[in-house]
Amino acid sequence: MKKTKNVKIAIDSFLTIRQTRGISSYIDRLSALIKKNKDKNITFVFIRPKIKKLRSGEKFKSIYLNFYSIIWEQFIFPIKAKILHCDYVIYPSNTGSVYLSRFLNLKFILVLHDVYFTLNNNKYPQYFNVSQFLSHIYRKILIRKLCSNASKIITVSKFAEKMIIKYDKGTKNKIIILKNCINIKKKIISKKVSKSILLVTGFHPQKNLQNILPFLFDKLVKFNIFIVGISKENISKLVNNNLIKKGFKNNKINIYSHLEKKKLYKVYSRTEIFLMPSIFESFSIPLLEACYFNNMIICSETGATKETTRNMALYYNNNNLNNLKKKIDYLSSLSNKNKKKILYNQSKILKKNNKNFDNKNFNVLLNSL
Repeated sequence: MKKTKNVKIAIDSFLTIRQTRGISSYIDRLSALIKKNKDKNITFVFIRPKIKKLRSGEKFKSIYLNFYSIIWEQFIFPIKAKILHCDYVIYPSNTGSVYLSRFLNLKFILVLHDVYFTLNNNKYPQYFNVSQFLSHIYRKILIRKLCSNASKIITVSKFAEKMIIKYDKGTKNKIIILKNCINIKKKIISKKVSKSILLVTGFHPQKNLQNILPFLFDKLVKFNIFIVGISKENISKLVNNNLIKKGFKNNKINIYSHLEKKKLYKVYSRTEIFLMPSIFESFSIPLLEACYFNNMIICSETGATKETTRNMALYYNNNNLNNLKKKIDYLSSLSNKNKKKILYNQSKILKKNNKNFDNKNFNVLLNSL
């Protein structure tokens, strides 16, 4: 790699102070690739505000950060990057500053890893979620300008690449795919709970909880259901109260609005089946975590789920939930020997995914600067 001058790149690390697993882990992914970079002409700077990391339940601080993140992203971060004499900035969270970046003569690289909000036919059943709605509007306003002005666009899967090009054909020659990965340093081993199902999810329409939870609460009997990423209060907004009562009566249901990584990994290690019912996923880190903790995976055949799991999981169509029920019953009834066969095949997902953890595409990106 030949460079006639030094290049300095600033990375917006604001969201590492929040419980935003997908984006925070992707910043970690970039950090790992940066450590492998041996070109001394390229310097990376991680810039974040001096705010303590947000803890679970800090609602007022969370509301404050929602507003502060916009000010940070649109004004403070690019100004700080310019003061540090950076040539490029990386915006890692689907949004960024177009006009100030251009005014300051900063070229920018956009990380666009979730393109669900770009779909014209996208509907938001959570009409009561003001924060979600405002975030959607903020992205809609910015994304077209960001795509057309970005020097390069990083995304996480071939599926996401196709969706971005479909949204904006001018991005075709700008996109670099850097797939995500997991880096769990210590494996937690626990005894599996019989007939147990885990959902690691969120309060967003693409997660499909408004359809899947009423079905599970209605149809499952004597199961241990673990739901991580949504509060009981928000579940009550998506599921009829009678179905909630029926679900709790017939099953043991554990609900966690948020879990720190160590506690989350313990839940993974205790469950047999991992269910990913989303109607749209551009990658999905939980699918890799489920492989790591030996969960038998059932997921919807939409988005990048098959790409992420290398066609080695069980798949169902969200329009046929009875088929999902059959797959749950099938996995629950398997002998330990047959369960091990499924888990052995799934272990290949991580092995193949880890082979992608190289700097080939990252070097392509750096060579283009």
